[in-house]
Formats: sequence, structure tokens, C-alpha cells
Amino acid sequence: MTGRAPPWTVDTNLYPAAGAYYWLMQEKLPSHPGSRKWDSLVTYLGPGNNADPDGGDWTNDDSRGIVCPTGANGFKPNPATPSGSCDEYAPASTYQSGGMPKGPNQVASGKDCAQLYTKPLTGGTWGLLAENRDGYTGPKWNERCGRASVPTDQNTGAFRDLGIKFVPQMRLLDKDGFFIGDPGFEHCKNADTVCAWKKVGGDN
Repeated sequence: MTGRAPPWTVDTNLYPAAGAYYWLMQEKLPSHPGSRKWDSLVTYLGPGNNADPDGGDWTNDDSRGIVCPTGANGFKPNPATPSGSCDEYAPASTYQSGGMPKGPNQVASGKDCAQLYTKPLTGGTWGLLAENRDGYTGPKWNERCGRASVPTDQNTGAFRDLGIKFVPQMRLLDKDGFFIGDPGFEHCKNADTVCAWKKVGGDN
């Protein structure tokens, strides 16, 4: 049963902007990747996957290079995001990544993903907004993936220990499923109304 699959829990106290973005993607993307509410697992892209079209293993970096390319024509973070970087969802460490060849959400480019950016607001909170550059008019919510400008520390921190701790602790093998928990936002009823982050373990 998928309900018994292990959850990877994002520390939304430390990474609220990243957590808000992941939760919105779980709610609004048609496949709801990683959402326990929607009973929609993501599956681990592990060693021995032999999924590279040219032979051998496909890697996280390979998927990320499609959704969040670098270089002269690569992704440029929104200037409203401090220390911004490109954060893709579903994660590059899963088969649900938009960069995964022959995956369920494969896209030709990260430009085909729903695009957003995060920015700090007064009072220490964060806003999550639709990207507004280069003629982009916002997500249509029929996209297969997301990419967003997220502060680098939150982008890298939110999933830093997945491969280091979670995968060995849960003994995940290639194509094993898991959920992605977002405890600071799971009180929200849906993504059609404004809902604020709540500190886990606190009264806010």
C-alpha cells in the first residue's frame, strides 16, 4: 500500500520558502508528485537505473541540467530572490523529475515547467509569486513540473540529507516510492485560498 511508504520530511521551519513552493506544486500540478494527501508517490532514482539513453545510469545532475540549465543561456534567478538559485520540482533525485528521459513528467526544457519565484516580505515571511519575466504570464497548471527562484541555502538544504541519511536509513532501492512531507503547510485546505506558513512545534 502506498500509505505505508516512508516520508521524506522537509524542515519547513528552516526552509519555509522552499517548503511553500513544494507544497504548491503538490497541490497544483496534475500528478501531485510526492503528496500523501493525493496518495501520489515519487520514486527514487537510484544506482543501477540504466536509464541514460546513451547507456549507463541517468543521474540527478542530468535531470537538473534539463530543468535548470546553467551557462550563458541557462536559468537566471529572479532578482527579487536573495541569493537565488533554480529549484526544480519534482526533485531531480526522482523519476518524476521533468528532466527524466521517458519519465511520466518529461519535458524538453525547464521553460515548459510552471515557473515561480520567492521573495522576502515584511515581518520575516516569504511570498511565492508567478514568474513575470521574458513574456511569461504565469502557470497554466497543466504543466508537468515546476521550477522556481529559491534562496540557495533553502534550495540545497531542503533535500541535502535525502541521499546521505534517508536513502540508507530507509534502504531505498532504485524505483522505491516515498512521500514528501511539508509540515508547515499541511494545515492548508487547498491552494485556491491564501494560507500562511506555520512553525512546527510552535503557536504561529
